[in-house]
Amino acid sequence: MVKIGSFFFHIRNYLFPFFYLILFVPSPRIFNSFYTPLILGLLILFCGLLIRQLTIGFVNINIAGKNRQVHADILHTDGLFAHSRNPLYLGNVLEILGLAILSNSLIFLVIMVPFFVFIYQSIIIAEEDFLNKKFGQEYLEYKRRVPRWLPNLKGIKRTFQSMNFNFKRVLLKEYTTTFIALLAATLLIMKLYYYFYPSTFISRLPYFIIIIALLIIAYFIIRYMKKSHKLTS
Repeated sequence: MVKIGSFFFHIRNYLFPFFYLILFVPSPRIFNSFYTPLILGLLILFCGLLIRQLTIGFVNINIAGKNRQVHADILHTDGLFAHSRNPLYLGNVLEILGLAILSNSLIFLVIMVPFFVFIYQSIIIAEEDFLNKKFGQEYLEYKRRVPRWLPNLKGIKRTFQSMNFNFKRVLLKEYTTTFIALLAATLLIMKLYYYFYPSTFISRLPYFIIIIALLIIAYFIIRYMKKSHKLTS
């Protein structure tokens, strides 16, 4: 399982386009209404985005490993890491679940979401093997104290009060992930709207185009600010 997790960690960035494309494949529906997948999907998606942003806002971590391999110089146990050992992966799973519901795709929900969870579970096992070898007893004690996935919310208020949230760091590190998630959500809402209200889709299309244009403009503004070092954390 460690080797499988290391493999998925190495190629994980190439898997996301594949997952996003499958969201648009024709599939049996989950819901027979427009608003149920819209509201439920967006709520779950934004919960995932919020968890990721809170994690990065409170703790300055390297989320890319090293040379696309599992790596860590520091064992982070503060911020949301004091409540879940893998808050970023939890956020990712919620994001993909939210998009699956928003797509109203039974195939994606039943097949791809479990596969997605399997990928992250195997990556986590590979990371745990690395952390156990590098940090030894310190990691084992942390592992016993903090759950792997679902957060222990005891003391969460104290965590928020005791740490400073770095909004600039969130912008710099999360703008691409957030942009892709919001762009996918917008396109899925377009798909959903077209399916349930085809007769009025053309009249609503300019609104969708404006939202997409604003997302693209915001993405390139933040990217420019980062690359030009006009925005630093």
